[in-house]
Amino acid sequence: MGTLGALYGLRADGEEFPIEASISQIESDGNKLYTVILRDISERKRADEALKEQARILDLAPVMIRDLNGRIVFWNTGVEKMYGWRSEEALDKISHKLLKTEFPRPLKRLRPDSWLTGTGKEK
Repeated sequence: MGTLGALYGLRADGEEFPIEASISQIESDGNKLYTVILRDISERKRADEALKEQARILDLAPVMIRDLNGRIVFWNTGVEKMYGWRSEEALDKISHKLLKTEFPRPLKRLRPDSWLTGTGKEK
């Protein structure tokens, strides 16, 4: 029946609140009849805003995700600010090469080959 912008109801105390409207049309004896169902979506809106705020906070925390081969598959704003690399520059790179990680011993001696190859079989 068309799309409307944001809809608001008015409580008895004068407070506005967001609503969702569902409108249906049926015909009976040649007459068009309409039903309108209004839902208070205040809780949904609050939950959506809380989720968006949590996502903004999480994006500021430095988060990098690597696959089993050490290849970067996720790089967020927080880790961009920490290391200075933009996401486009970091994604798909080997993390210890990009970040120039120094290991106390050769990398192959620190972890099994299976961790580097992703085979799950230690040699």
